[in-house]
Amino acid sequence: MMKDNSNPGAKLGENEEDWPEIAIVILNWNNYEDTADCLNSIKGSSYPKVRTIVVDNGSTDKSPDKLQDNFEGCDFILNEENLGFAAGCNVGIQKAKEVNSEYILLLNNDIIIEQNALRRLVSTAESRRRVAAVSGLIYNSEDSIWFAGGKLQPSLSSHKIYKRAILEDTYSTEFITGALMLLNADFLDQYGGLDESYFFGREDAQLSYDATQMGWNLYINPDVTAIHDAGSSAGSQTPFRWYHTTRNRIIFVRQLSLAKSIIFYAFFILSRIVRFGQWTVSRDFQKIRAVMLGIMDEFLEKEFKKPEYFDS
Repeated sequence: MMKDNSNPGAKLGENEEDWPEIAIVILNWNNYEDTADCLNSIKGSSYPKVRTIVVDNGSTDKSPDKLQDNFEGCDFILNEENLGFAAGCNVGIQKAKEVNSEYILLLNNDIIIEQNALRRLVSTAESRRRVAAVSGLIYNSEDSIWFAGGKLQPSLSSHKIYKRAILEDTYSTEFITGALMLLNADFLDQYGGLDESYFFGREDAQLSYDATQMGWNLYINPDVTAIHDAGSSAGSQTPFRWYHTTRNRIIFVRQLSLAKSIIFYAFFILSRIVRFGQWTVSRDFQKIRAVMLGIMDEFLEKEFKKPEYFDS
């Protein structure tokens, strides 16, 4: 359950000028309702220095016009087309860096944050060394945790998400979701932005992997709580998601050693055979097609297929 029972400003003092500026980057795509709810939760934040950047990723449903009318205090960037999650967020990250924000919070548009979440995230980042990113506990309902950190599994080109807090106090993690990720601008100066090799998904695993390889740290503050409507952007079991999950796993494994790549492909081929058998029995042929398209498009280096391809 979302909680609000500590003093988030204890480490940084009561003077609001001492707190670093945060830029919040939110990506919108044809979804006024969720984005508006997210922006309203930010309005209720106790954090003193916040700039909110809404990047519209080529919406066609008039949602950017409505958002601009109802949230005049935000900065809006309108992409002409759907650039994907990584490239779309990078447009906002670049804007945040141009205005010298010290921290950049990537926030899914279907996240609702509690009042003191930003203070707690920054307190964690400011009180530890070489912090690349901080997140918290993300619930998919009032009593069910969707994310509490995670462990990378490079040889499987995958990661395990924890469904409960590891400790009561702040703890380190190998993986942070891009749904709620406070990024240190100093880390981004060294790293750049999200890896645009990925169109949808896995860019957060890539960043987590790279950060730890570079000697930076990732943390979960369990006093930070938020609610997330997981999968609302593209659905959790859609052909679109299976297509990109497949491509993304192959993209990720290409950076690994030959031994780890062999382990991955052995597991991947066996697990796809099992999946295809299950989907054949259930007559879910669209998923089989999506996985095969993901494999072929990646090896043939074709353009990413966007949501409208799977809707046609």
